[in-house]
Amino acid sequence: MKVVYIDTANLSNENKKSNRALDYEKFFLYFKNKYKSDRIIFFTGYLKSKENKYNKLKEVGYEYIFKEVIFSEDSNKIKANCDADICVTGVRNFFEENLKEAILVSSDGDYSVLMKFWISKGVRVKIISPAPPNKCSIFLKRLQIPITYIEQIFDLFKNEKALNVDKTT
Repeated sequence: MKVVYIDTANLSNENKKSNRALDYEKFFLYFKNKYKSDRIIFFTGYLKSKENKYNKLKEVGYEYIFKEVIFSEDSNKIKANCDADICVTGVRNFFEENLKEAILVSSDGDYSVLMKFWISKGVRVKIISPAPPNKCSIFLKRLQIPITYIEQIFDLFKNEKALNVDKTT
């Protein structure tokens, strides 16, 4: 089985910083066509106000694993830390679903332990970093595994219609 694990907060934050508008259908097709991925999973906080957007992306083929969100007291900032969910799902997929290849979409060094686990078990791993090379975690870089930076391939899934940064997820 080949699975793509998308840290949606990391992807969205980097898209905002870089003023990128992602076409999520093209993004999905990139993984399906290039990597022949069996599952492409968004890990994100659930907001009722975004349910229509979630449903549209489910129709494209994305799966979701939702996390309860919390709001900071001093602002409207939303927090839904999905790191543990990605790690547990990745380990579960290895043991229960015969994971053979894993692609992580994140720049977060917290996932280096998961990547090391997969590597030790013979899983082929790859990282798609939403952050540029100088902002991607050194912990991921030290693993000496393939890292593709979204800025290098962004034209493949740029949202031509969006005037502002896409806030789909």
